[in-house]
Amino acid sequence: YAFAATHNANHHRHRHGPGDWARTYRFAGGDSNHALGYLLHPLQAACALYPHFLAHLASMRRHRPGVFRWALLQYALVGAAWAVLLWADAPKALLYVLLPQLVAMHALLGANYLQHAHADGRSRWNYARNFTGAVNWLYFNIGFHTAHHEHPREHWSRMPELHRRLRERVDPALEERSFLIYLLRV
Repeated sequence: YAFAATHNANHHRHRHGPGDWARTYRFAGGDSNHALGYLLHPLQAACALYPHFLAHLASMRRHRPGVFRWALLQYALVGAAWAVLLWADAPKALLYVLLPQLVAMHALLGANYLQHAHADGRSRWNYARNFTGAVNWLYFNIGFHTAHHEHPREHWSRMPELHRRLRERVDPALEERSFLIYLLRV
């Protein structure tokens, strides 16, 4: 549920453009693409998205109470699981559950940073960087990021085919073979 308001409704609609609350060029340093930006972007994005997320929850409470209750149930279940694990063995819960979840969230938002930093949020097609290599085997074809944005409801298995159809519209400079080599290069 956490991504419904911020990723699905905002980021996909505005595609890294001026209306995207977490666009990479919004934060200090402008349109940077470097290690510090990669490390800080998830924290900056979380701070920028938090008020919108709370407003979305408030709107759901007023206009869609069933959806609001479903979201609260999800948070309650996760919170209860954390509480039980922390109660049972706090050091192991921190090391094996909470820390990996934080690292995973940072990796997710950091990857989004690399997919959009130095891309043109005002362009119809050049708003995302595409990674065509092994990262897609590990992360359900999210490297085909333009296809992901253009066809967000399509199953992940169709992204390579959709990427091939869109490829000629996107600046070739925004296509990278290796996510890891790109990360190390920039």
